[in-house]
Amino acid sequence: MDIHGLNRAVSFWIKQVDLRIDRGVQHALAAHDLTSTQLKVLVLLYTHPEQVFRQKDLERELQLTNPTVTGILSNMERRGLIRRVKNPQDGRSKVVELTERSHQLKDELMAFAEDFEEKLTEKLSVPEREQLIALLKKLLKPENTVTVES
Repeated sequence: MDIHGLNRAVSFWIKQVDLRIDRGVQHALAAHDLTSTQLKVLVLLYTHPEQVFRQKDLERELQLTNPTVTGILSNMERRGLIRRVKNPQDGRSKVVELTERSHQLKDELMAFAEDFEEKLTEKLSVPEREQLIALLKKLLKPENTVTVES
């Protein structure tokens, strides 16, 4: 694909948006020594306080591999943001819980996440934003999995 073809490539533009998001989030979260993925874990736990999350659940929700989530959780646990405790429903597994420290950061981090989302989409009308979300979800449906034969 030549440079002109990139201008029409959906994958190119999705990656550009992803890079812009990561750069913006990483810069802003540097003060808390958090990564964008760690923020996603915290937001997921903050917004679903009634739900019990095992590592497998986080892998599925964030679409990340087991080794990646293991590293993320280990770093967060080392920094006192989460703890992994015995699952009350199944003692063979562990669940991820927020710590007092992460609860203290909740209002600030949730406000940041909401503000960032607002700024990211401020040039879109409400219908455009809803359409973008619908189209991206459509691309992510399991039956749309893309594999390339070599």
